[in-house]
Amino acid sequence: MSTVSSKASGSQEQKDLETPRFNRLGDEKWYITDETSSDILVLNWASYEGSYVKKLWAKEMVVFYSGGYVSEDGKLVARKSTIKGFVVDLRKILLFSSQRNITLEFHRWDRELITEMFRANLLGELFLTAQDKPDGLASRGSTNGLFTVINVSNHAFSEGAISDGFAICFHNRRNSANAMFGDLLKKHGVHIDAYFKGGSFGEVATEVAMLLLAEAIAVLRSDQTRAAVALCKVQRSPDQIRHDLVYGRESGNRVSLNKYMKQGRIFPEFRNHGHRRNAREKILRLDALFTEVIGRELSALFWNSHGEFVNYCAEVYEACAVIFLCLTGIRVSELCTIKVSDYEKRNSGEWIFKSQVDKTHAGGSEIRVMHGLVAEAADVLEALSYSDKRTDNVGLFSRNLCQNMVDRGEEGEYFHPKKDTVSSYVKRFYARFIDKHGDAVTTKNSSISPHQFRHSFAAFALRRFDGNVLEAIRQHFLHGEGSGYTKKYTDGKLTPSVMNQLERDYINELVARIATSEDQYEFVGGVALYIRKRVTEIIGDSHVFLPVGEFEEAVDEIARDFDIINAHEYGYCMFSSKRKSQALCRDPRTNLPDPHRFWVFLFVQAVR
Repeated sequence: MSTVSSKASGSQEQKDLETPRFNRLGDEKWYITDETSSDILVLNWASYEGSYVKKLWAKEMVVFYSGGYVSEDGKLVARKSTIKGFVVDLRKILLFSSQRNITLEFHRWDRELITEMFRANLLGELFLTAQDKPDGLASRGSTNGLFTVINVSNHAFSEGAISDGFAICFHNRRNSANAMFGDLLKKHGVHIDAYFKGGSFGEVATEVAMLLLAEAIAVLRSDQTRAAVALCKVQRSPDQIRHDLVYGRESGNRVSLNKYMKQGRIFPEFRNHGHRRNAREKILRLDALFTEVIGRELSALFWNSHGEFVNYCAEVYEACAVIFLCLTGIRVSELCTIKVSDYEKRNSGEWIFKSQVDKTHAGGSEIRVMHGLVAEAADVLEALSYSDKRTDNVGLFSRNLCQNMVDRGEEGEYFHPKKDTVSSYVKRFYARFIDKHGDAVTTKNSSISPHQFRHSFAAFALRRFDGNVLEAIRQHFLHGEGSGYTKKYTDGKLTPSVMNQLERDYINELVARIATSEDQYEFVGGVALYIRKRVTEIIGDSHVFLPVGEFEEAVDEIARDFDIINAHEYGYCMFSSKRKSQALCRDPRTNLPDPHRFWVFLFVQAVR
């Protein structure tokens, strides 16, 4: 594999790129266009291991994993780094087949053969170069790569998207790994839990993410943010005002908005010079604007200098980054490249990705619809800038608060923030959060990274309908579901039948998660024990190798035991109608789930 910049010239590979790219199954070279940078990833199939038939399968897998061809000439668009890693794992399977002279179709591989492959990979026998080969055991990431390829193959084969594929799917990677090579780990003094914990990003604890979101929302909706947005609106208009007229100067008696507010809205006496009269009029207009957007007169400006203003705007951008990461599951690299001009705003407040961009930019990494809190944050990000981000075609997270844009009427330097910049947004926001709330929160997360929010997003989405969550967050997910799935079938009205089906899906999803949880402490209590026991009764321990259809049938059978569910920010209350009298979280008066009763029970037990 190699990567060629779209701007490179003079090389033989660049000449190859200038010819039509069909990426046909018989071609020895394939060209994958990176969805973000438009660089080209070259796949040289002639140099890869394996038989011709096995390579055809690998090519079909690349097409499927890339999302399919995006044009009639066979163009493939995907994230370069993702495809590179995926191809490495595909080549490991090709190498294993070649080393063992295996001619069997993949759908005929049994668990013994697959186990042999995983054990060979763990011992470093399937690494493509001596430089890549580990000194000891292969990492968890290497094992997960094989899991991913097999699961993707199973999914694609079951859909008829590829001509061959593995007949099994791994629902619980930890348990599957333990069954296949747990003995090898023990010989090397490694526990299965330690193996799967190593290198994991983890997640932001749900309660910490909830508090972070509440903090971010408070910043987003504060009077200070409203004032900052109003000031930026003035600075984008023909009535822009010099910074010294807003904040004042450290020395001198020159009039300013800040001084005007602090002196009880009385201007100092001065001669009736034209430039001073003009300054006074601008100050009065800006003061009236602040009073309008905030709803009261300010006794002093929020900031004493432009530097303080810029620092506060940075805090707002940091809060918006937390909202985006937590409520969309977006990657940092995708967050950095969001362009305002790629979206149109509807009267409903939603931001819709433009269809004409959708047809030509087939990477699929953009947020298609921004609604609720995310749209609210996007509105603030667009407005909190001295430049018009929509007409100037700049990044949503580009601040553009340069003073010379006002003082000299010049355009600022427009750019997309780097990944490190956005990562620092999150870390600074969390540091201030700890300063405000104390070190107690660090017992859950000593530090956080943007990637961890991708897991938190799933947790929030699972609690989207019910529960004692922050109202703004609950409304966000209710709105999101209404604007997508439910609106499509009910014209935006949540009918009882739709709500019931959503709740059934909710229960099924939770049962599947409990049955396949790799962390025994993720789900605790009688219900979790009951579900795990029922899984074993129905399908035994073989569910680690079970085909998708059979596993889903087992989940459906178990889920039918439960009638109703409720959720809050720390857990779930779900019980069977046959065993509801034993449920600690049941309200005996209504016979409905009440998660808070469980926490009261724990508190009483602790006091005793």
